[in-house]
Amino acid sequence: MVLPKKYEDYKKQKIARQERREKARIEYLARRKTNELVPDERGAQGFKGWASWAKKGLYDIKTLGFLRYRGPVRKGECDIFCHEAGILLAQISNPDNLPSNLEQWAEGVIDGGYITKHMHNAMQTLYKKAGQDYSAKKRHKGYTTGTKTIIQKLGITREEMKHMSVLIDHEERLLRKRTKRHEQGNVERPHSTGQTREAWLAENNLSVSKPWEALNISRATYYRMKKSGTL
Repeated sequence: MVLPKKYEDYKKQKIARQERREKARIEYLARRKTNELVPDERGAQGFKGWASWAKKGLYDIKTLGFLRYRGPVRKGECDIFCHEAGILLAQISNPDNLPSNLEQWAEGVIDGGYITKHMHNAMQTLYKKAGQDYSAKKRHKGYTTGTKTIIQKLGITREEMKHMSVLIDHEERLLRKRTKRHEQGNVERPHSTGQTREAWLAENNLSVSKPWEALNISRATYYRMKKSGTL
């Protein structure tokens, strides 16, 4: 039997399909666990706000761990992953529930031994500051870090940003806007239902029909009379 494609092409397609499935699985796991931990919150007008952004940031950090290590984050980087996640969780969690929420978030992406032995001790200062700010009814609780700072601390690469929703830099954001605008333009752009070029030229090409000859006048006179409205 002769295959329509080379065996190498089928092999490449199989590998690409497996990679797409793995990516979908990773993103699904991160999104599902984060959704269970922090439900969507909407303001009076129905718009998602700061809580939604923090939730997406938690999802991105978890996705990053899955992508980078295909398992638990290595021990040398557990502190930074948990600290950045704790900062975001502090914005949307009651400080009394912050340790347990962080533990739930870390499940599956942070080594179990680190969670039980080291994580809570390393986060004591964050827990304390989040509690103080919560009591003072401050808008931002614990510590606050911008998107650019989180990207730098976690060392998120350009390739990894493709899987992120909010932890992206300015260039990636512009690229997504351009892509979205281009795709929407292709969808929304109406298809022409008018005349073909040949039909239009047949009716409007005066160089072919030469109406001035029928009027027994020159071409210049014809255009001059047409412009003045005489014709």
